Amino acid sequence: MNTDQNDDIPLNSTEGLRLLDEASCRQMLLVRIFRKRHKSGYCGAQSAAMLLSARHFGQKYRDPTQHADCDVSDVPYVDTNLFSYPQTTLVMEEEAMVSNGITLPEMETLLESHGISSKRVHWKDSIPEEFRDLAMAALSHGDSSRGVLVNFEFDMMWQGKNVTIGHHSLLAAYHSASDQFLLLDTFASAQDRWVRTEKMFQMMGTLDKVSGLFRGFLITGTCDTPKGIVEK
Repeated sequence: MNTDQNDDIPLNSTEGLRLLDEASCRQMLLVRIFRKRHKSGYCGAQSAAMLLSARHFGQKYRDPTQHADCDVSDVPYVDTNLFSYPQTTLVMEEEAMVSNGITLPEMETLLESHGISSKRVHWKDSIPEEFRDLAMAALSHGDSSRGVLVNFEFDMMWQGKNVTIGHHSLLAAYHSASDQFLLLDTFASAQDRWVRTEKMFQMMGTLDKVSGLFRGFLITGTCDTPKGIVEK
């Protein structure tokens, strides 16, 4: 799956910022705290960490629409400390994640271990219209009590060769007039960008050889009871 970014709109551009300002639904706490992964192979860990941290701030600040007044400097979960939480190590080994990555079902289990339930949807079992509707509904929760994680595949150059890798990242906003989602990409060299719904859906349409299942997306926080941060 070639996911050429040339037709996407970078968030850090005049047009990209305009789309964010005009977005039909958006999660500004997530946008503000979002960081790229620190290590190779940690895209899944960083996606989970950003979801957990955004929900933490959404619980802390009862009116997240006033996001500019919220102190989000002390981000509790990042990829480099996620495995210091006992909930994580109960369901996943760090070495295994680095070696094999995280499948979509494993990501669901990881989030559940931290008190976040998910609706898991695989590409072959869905259509773009369902994906759009589910993602929009989740992103309408400005407190990040719900979220959208996407598992897709892209091409990259590695050691002089073109290779295809699986990847996890997050959606943070939707602009209805242009039918685009804001993709916060955990990959260090990738731009955060606006991607059209049809393209975003097709990016998930590949087989994960580890799980034997098609990639897809998670709608997080569907019926969970917030647990808050547990001491490490």
